[in-house]
Amino acid sequence: MVYIEEHSAYLQRLKQSPLAPLLNEILYEPVANYSLETHNANEVAVSLIICVKTNNKVHAEQILNQFSKRKINKESHWIYDNFIVFSLVCAVHKFNLPVHWIRETINVTYSQANPIDKKIKDTFRNILTGNYNSKGDYHQISLVYQFLAKNENPDDNRINEMYIELWEATFPFTEDDFINVISLKAIEIAFLKKALLSPDRFILMENFIPNFKKRTEILANISSWLLIAFITIVSFYILWLIYEKNSYPLLSKVLFFLLSISGFGVSIFWGWKKGLSRFIITFINKTFGYPSE
Repeated sequence: MVYIEEHSAYLQRLKQSPLAPLLNEILYEPVANYSLETHNANEVAVSLIICVKTNNKVHAEQILNQFSKRKINKESHWIYDNFIVFSLVCAVHKFNLPVHWIRETINVTYSQANPIDKKIKDTFRNILTGNYNSKGDYHQISLVYQFLAKNENPDDNRINEMYIELWEATFPFTEDDFINVISLKAIEIAFLKKALLSPDRFILMENFIPNFKKRTEILANISSWLLIAFITIVSFYILWLIYEKNSYPLLSKVLFFLLSISGFGVSIFWGWKKGLSRFIITFINKTFGYPSE
């Protein structure tokens, strides 16, 4: 299950890297200013994603015409960067531009890739051929492409399969940052699509959140009162046993006992009630994957 705290911390780390501008364009709405310069591969990736989102074929073609003049070899670091290759694939396919160069880029690194990376590259190849619903690839990549390019042809079964698989998986899903980021975006897209395709379920979800919060608070409040009461009763009993064994007069025993359970005595437990209630709420939220506030 994907906990909000976990993926927020994960993304925060990536936002401290040169990937930050590209992440903003893939994950969020903002369309930043971009450059037509092609000397920096990361900036090229950002520019192409923005072109895809804004349907700017002229600038995308201009950027790709320049960038594709680079000689493809195994020493080029950018050919191993799936974020950059994804951006190139998106622009090439979105605007129906020549695919030979980007296919060659994918092929150069394919033989040495690990199984996860090979599956990513297989997905890139499928996107380039317009095959968005292949059973053997990472559907989340093609789903995010379709979303960014506004070229959506969703397959409900594939979305549901992907959504369930990712939602039940432990985060981070893999050691690959690209897959983790794309998967988080795909979960968001799938959730929105499921909501749009099923208004009744969306309404149920909207009702569930406040009800869950309210019932959690009630349960935590009752549980904390019961626990404090139990501790107090046990303490009451222990103190009574202690004073009962002494040879003081009965009136003195009662007086000492009452003083013990007041002020700094057993009644101090009742001061724990608020903190204990907060702890129970946090525990319930964490157990069921609901974000703590």
